[in-house]
Amino acid sequence: MELKKFLISGFLSGIVIFVIWIGFSYLVQMFFPYDTTKLQGMRPMTDPLMNIFFLHPWVIGFAMSLFYPYFGESIASNYLFKGRLFGFLVWLVSSVPSSFIVYTTMEYPIGFTISQFFGSLIYMIMAGIMIAKIDELL
Repeated sequence: MELKKFLISGFLSGIVIFVIWIGFSYLVQMFFPYDTTKLQGMRPMTDPLMNIFFLHPWVIGFAMSLFYPYFGESIASNYLFKGRLFGFLVWLVSSVPSSFIVYTTMEYPIGFTISQFFGSLIYMIMAGIMIAKIDELL
């Protein structure tokens, strides 16, 4: 993968993930309210390490953009199909097991699990589409 594609697609897909993550979490909390800062096992928001937590959309975005070239070359289709399929597969192998583990082993509110499960589906598909489009353009 070219460095330029990697950097641009990783950064922009991180923005997409961040915006959708925050927006979808807000929407879910309108119907299933919960306070993330009071969940068991979470560090206090005053802990400096919590600042790193907010970088996770870019960690996901750069990881997806790192692996997309291996996937994208094997599918002969347009960027929308490739991006949706790639995002869905990433969601399937990362978020589904994670959501299952959280739901079955932790006493977190159902809103948290809904937000994690469906929010990640939306943002990973959208990030996949963003990465596929950038790969096509550059």
